[in-house]
Amino acid sequence: MKKDANFKSVVKNMLGMAMLSSDMIRIPEYDATDLRLVFCVTCLRREVQLVTAMVLNVSLWWSLRKYWRLVIVTFADDKDLQCELQRLMTLPIETGNVVLCSGGECGKQLAADKMATDRPDFMPRLWTDVSAGGIVCSPVQMPFMNYWHASIAKNSSHQAGIYCFPGTGSLLINLDCDQVVPIAYVRAALQTFHHNLKLTGFCLCCDIAGALTGRLGYRQADFLFIGGYDEDGPPSAGQDVDFRRRLFQHGADHGCNPKKVEWLKTTEVYGFALPNDFKDTTREHDRGKSKIVNCDPQFLQMFTCDLTQAWEKIRASTWTTYWKPLLDKKVIIRNLTVKSKKAGLGAWWVVIKRNVVSQIDTQDFDEAHGRPAAGSADVDMVNEAPIAPRVSSGPAQSVVGRDVGISVEIFIVGASEIQYKTRTRISSLGRSNDYDVVVFPNLSQASSSACV
Repeated sequence: MKKDANFKSVVKNMLGMAMLSSDMIRIPEYDATDLRLVFCVTCLRREVQLVTAMVLNVSLWWSLRKYWRLVIVTFADDKDLQCELQRLMTLPIETGNVVLCSGGECGKQLAADKMATDRPDFMPRLWTDVSAGGIVCSPVQMPFMNYWHASIAKNSSHQAGIYCFPGTGSLLINLDCDQVVPIAYVRAALQTFHHNLKLTGFCLCCDIAGALTGRLGYRQADFLFIGGYDEDGPPSAGQDVDFRRRLFQHGADHGCNPKKVEWLKTTEVYGFALPNDFKDTTREHDRGKSKIVNCDPQFLQMFTCDLTQAWEKIRASTWTTYWKPLLDKKVIIRNLTVKSKKAGLGAWWVVIKRNVVSQIDTQDFDEAHGRPAAGSADVDMVNEAPIAPRVSSGPAQSVVGRDVGISVEIFIVGASEIQYKTRTRISSLGRSNDYDVVVFPNLSQASSSACV
């Protein structure tokens, strides 16, 4: 019960902070260095976690929208997912805060049929060749990612983040698709980065018992110098620890000590993750089969054990045989041969939804409507930027029978009409068929009179 009470308190604090999001916060010292956080998110067959977490994150962070960007890269059969994201993220896409990319069926179809060109120079074009059996790639290959590989997926989203938001003032942050992060994290990350802009090997870390669980932040130059996440490693387990230690070593090699940067602490600051599988939220499943279910079956066959135990076996064996030997030899630069195999880091992707908005925080900014004034030249490719969201939290209520949580209604209001309305209900029950429910397995059974 104590754990449940703590969890409810965390969620209540997040929502209380989100209610301050009607006004845009401006911080002059961050403006002077063009400071911003670029959250890099990737998803392969975890649509429910991605949609629920990212819609809630955008609402929680809204008051600091001047200082963050969110880049989402999806894979596999992502057509429905991309449509849903575009529907739910109408406002932040129009304001330039959210960029959607696809390395899956959605991106392939758009690139092959419409010759979409919003992509880096190294990213090959696609076209449809019936005689070749469908969509094909140009001679300079970038592979399609059909099975989960954490390092390849993360390199893809980071390359997209660098392409869309280059610059020394942009801090790349690896954010897993199931992570709910409060605005306190955004504030802390900005402040820590601002104090360490020139620190080689800088790595923003969270002090979480047992795992790093994403949320690592680093400079673009350092990410590129050490070669990104190691794509020759296993598809799951160990890549975040390896990456952080390489950054620390990179800093030490240049006379810096990034280890001294204070880690972010407490759940109220770094947030929490949704279950890997909403159908089974037990710890055994969450830390077992659900973590490797989308990996290549041929890789999993190497581990002769039940899939419920495979992830722990992969984690233990690959650390001993792969990650640790490289770290002991101080091999900090990885993927050196990637250029001989393909054009760049990661897998193939293309930007499918992006509005380029520049300098909206100027004297032409229309404070009454929260959007650039009519006739302003500060906005490119935007028809009409909506005003800020209004977030309201309702009382705890019974969802079904004994399951109780909190109900949050998020109203995103456009310049002339409501853009969308998302209802997020937190409970231990499960999820509905239309992404209405965010599930927290730590909330135990409670009476209908309980409140958050």
